[in-house]
Amino acid sequence: MDNDGTFAFLKPAGSSQEDNITQASLMVKNAESDSLFSYNLPITKIYLDNIKIKIDNTNKHFLLTSFYSKVKRGNIDGLYCLLWDKAQARELFVTTSTFSDEMRNDAKSEGSPKAAFNDFYVQNILIKKDGGFAIAAESVYSSSRGNYNNRWDYYNYPYMSPYGYYNYYSYSPLYNYYYPWYRWGGMPMQINRFYADNIAVMSFDSTANLIWSNVIHKSQYDDYTDNFIGYGTMNTGTQFHFLYNQSEKRTLLLTDQSITPDGQVNHAPTLHELSKDYQFMPRFSKQVSSHELIIPCQYRNFVCFAKVEF
Repeated sequence: MDNDGTFAFLKPAGSSQEDNITQASLMVKNAESDSLFSYNLPITKIYLDNIKIKIDNTNKHFLLTSFYSKVKRGNIDGLYCLLWDKAQARELFVTTSTFSDEMRNDAKSEGSPKAAFNDFYVQNILIKKDGGFAIAAESVYSSSRGNYNNRWDYYNYPYMSPYGYYNYYSYSPLYNYYYPWYRWGGMPMQINRFYADNIAVMSFDSTANLIWSNVIHKSQYDDYTDNFIGYGTMNTGTQFHFLYNQSEKRTLLLTDQSITPDGQVNHAPTLHELSKDYQFMPRFSKQVSSHELIIPCQYRNFVCFAKVEF
């Protein structure tokens, strides 16, 4: 929903067990209207996955982004972008950006570069004043009894809604984003270990041309819970911070890496006054001012909150 009350959402076509999206509609309801406007997305010879909508209140645009593959259940090939103009009620442009070999080699932790983005999911979209935007996507996956699950293994639950209408993790303000095992409304059974690895950051201009890309390298895992993996974000205006837990000598250490508007990654020193008795949950953090962040944490069997100042 934008700041004047206009509501927009996506309606994928097909059954709840569809692996890739080849047809979808943008549904728009204006604040003073009782009817919905439907616009069919132009999707030609590609399969979309992990579609996101971001509202640009400054320019009155809706930005739609999605990873795409050229074949059904194939490797992720690039990023699909569509910009919708609210005032004119029309599409401004549609682009597909193919990931280069250099991006793939930088993003992958192991395995073939062709499959480098198969475990990545768009988690954050940052709109710029000039109409450009930046995207942060994280590599996340899980294992069940020693067998690794890929992005298609989370789709086999037809009793769960593919639109996430009743998905607490999709809409709760406590969550910055949600992981693929929550996508259809709940968590698949028998997941024993959760992983959250590298973060790929890409910056685009106002016509969705890639300006730069970089990768924040990290490696995280936890057994039976995903509360302590993932990352939180902090936007200070001059830098975009990523806070996450890094294991150091069997201790989870809250770590901060940031990226500048021109794509330079900076690794910050260890945060002051950290206590080993507290386990931070940065994925559930919330920025409350231009220089303050609230992070939930666990102390023994209690939940408490920490304030981090930049």
